Amino acid sequence: MGILNGVELDVGNLRRWLTGAITGSGASVDYITQNGYLLFYSDRRGMLPNPNAQPIANVLTGEFGFEDTVNAASAAGTPDGALEPYNAGTKQSPEDADSNLLLDYWGAANVGDGFTSTAWNPVRNNPTKPDPYSGRVGCTTIARKNVVTGARHALKLVDGSLGRLPTRPDGSGGFTVAAENPVYVQGNYNADATGFGTGNAAAAIFADSVTLLSNSWNDLNGLRNSVAPTSRSASTTWYRVAIAAGKTISFPKPSWGAKDYGTDGGLHNFLRYIEDWSPATLNYQGSLVSLYYSQYSTGVFKCCTTVYSPPYRAYSFDTNFLDPTKLPPGTPEFRDVNNLSYHQDFAPY
Repeated sequence: MGILNGVELDVGNLRRWLTGAITGSGASVDYITQNGYLLFYSDRRGMLPNPNAQPIANVLTGEFGFEDTVNAASAAGTPDGALEPYNAGTKQSPEDADSNLLLDYWGAANVGDGFTSTAWNPVRNNPTKPDPYSGRVGCTTIARKNVVTGARHALKLVDGSLGRLPTRPDGSGGFTVAAENPVYVQGNYNADATGFGTGNAAAAIFADSVTLLSNSWNDLNGLRNSVAPTSRSASTTWYRVAIAAGKTISFPKPSWGAKDYGTDGGLHNFLRYIEDWSPATLNYQGSLVSLYYSQYSTGVFKCCTTVYSPPYRAYSFDTNFLDPTKLPPGTPEFRDVNNLSYHQDFAPY
């Protein structure tokens, strides 16, 4: 369950292709309509048809298809095959990320098929409930060299430091990534080690979830220390990008729950981490927008040292976004018309 297949996008090389520095048709891509470039990413490999999809069932809908992530009766979090009760004052279970009033579990049926020959029945009412969280293999010994099955795919952005993001030829405009999948950003993005300097692009990421990886992140080290967050040490890193992403649904903390368990992590954890950031600084400048619940990254928020140790958060709003001409490509627009009053004129001339 913890292994994702990440497609790596070299943002700097994408810029070179778009400018014609790399042979191809990149220079012919339209940059005027969107005031820059908007890249859409969807990786549905391993995804199973959704039997609960509406209005047409058994089609791919872009979600993981496993919502059995909360079990107040189990400190181990073992799936119980039943929707958690509605949160007080609502008509939504904290497990029902797609709001279809059903417990989706069908997406776990093929998770781990690339690592083991032992089949298991995903039917919800089995004596043993479907549990894709169960331990299967060692990350570096088997998982690293075998195929990742199921809806376990993400996009990772690399080589995106200051001056590396695509822009219009005159340096204006910007670059937006929109993805159905989780997005990981590795290293300085639209900034460099000296900070938020000039020459930046108007940048944004829209995704199911967004995880920030520091300059020190190493994939192999992450696999070797998948259950040892203190061995995944981060270093001070800079990010200048607007982020719109999903979060999980909060639920009442069980009696056995640790601090903050049951919450969505709050705004300070809206950007996700999987490293030991202390005592490094995470410098972020942009705008954070929570628009929806994650339907791919459905795992509950795990506070503090279980997955990460928090950074010193140096967060600030990018005041460039106060100027509509400096908004990233594809920025949502909300228009509001206020009817103040009216009068009837019988003699307009």
